[in-house]
Amino acid sequence: MGEDFILFLAIVERCDAILEELDLVGYIQLATFHPHYQFEGEEVADPGSYTNRSPYPTVHLLRAVDVSRAVDAHPDTESIPVQNVEKLRTIGRERLYDTLQSLTALRVDATTETKSSNGARVARAKAAAEKAVNGDEIAKTLFETTDVDRAKSQVLRFLNYKPRTRAELRKKLIDDKLYDPAVADEALDHLQRTGVQSDVDYAEQFARMKWRTSKWAPAQIRVELKRRGIDERDAREGLTRVFGDDVNAVGESGGYVRRGTVFEVREEARAAGAESADDDKSYELFLASRKRWALSGGMAPEKRRRRLVGWLQRRGHAMSLIQRIMDSLEAEDERAKYE
Repeated sequence: MGEDFILFLAIVERCDAILEELDLVGYIQLATFHPHYQFEGEEVADPGSYTNRSPYPTVHLLRAVDVSRAVDAHPDTESIPVQNVEKLRTIGRERLYDTLQSLTALRVDATTETKSSNGARVARAKAAAEKAVNGDEIAKTLFETTDVDRAKSQVLRFLNYKPRTRAELRKKLIDDKLYDPAVADEALDHLQRTGVQSDVDYAEQFARMKWRTSKWAPAQIRVELKRRGIDERDAREGLTRVFGDDVNAVGESGGYVRRGTVFEVREEARAAGAESADDDKSYELFLASRKRWALSGGMAPEKRRRRLVGWLQRRGHAMSLIQRIMDSLEAEDERAKYE
């Protein structure tokens, strides 16, 4: 990857395009770093740019589910970059520049050392290969691969493309790659034990994406997870990570509606700065519904209502919740007439 920052930005754009082509935008996020990183609109000498400067040009792939967990766990994520920039400006550009130059020098030394150690490893590997060719049984075992090993490698290639459930991976191994079912199961068991593949993580990641992008109800997410081969226990655990313990009572209410929730009360709590004001998923859904409701302000009332009700129903939300949302939105409109 070139040192030139403009070229680096072009490479980053291509990486973004690849994520879109592979339909991974909801699963992978990019974090970028460069020795000459500069934020748009900032001076070259601004110490704040050092938040994204590094000895190597770097494109860091982040799992969206990990980012979501971090955001959910932190009380004020928006303040983090601001505080980082302020801290670096306090340290000063001269000290930051000297530190980065020192790290860059270490990078050069490490590269030289790595080439040397790589050469030694290659030499040892060649020697072992020659022994194997000459009939050394111990050396030969170093180069033997089993069907299970090959199946594990194939699974890793599948997962490099996009996240998949165990059922999807098993089907591809058996149907597409013609592995014996016992071999496929052994390979998948190993990868699950080592944490490479997890249906619980997949369920969580899928649930977060569907909630953030489309506001699917937990019940509808669960149906889709089941269709993808995830068992009830793993689906429940993944959903609980996103929607909390209320999801264990999934039923007509959709699994997360707290009895007695009144959206006007939630608005008051939010205005008062209560920390829990945004924790209620039903309230999040209300805010999303309010935005869609505002976009249809010029429609006839009945058509407007049908459109929003249909949008909520298609996402699997219960009529009891939908009715409460509609009542609150219509009450807001009524109050607005007299304000």
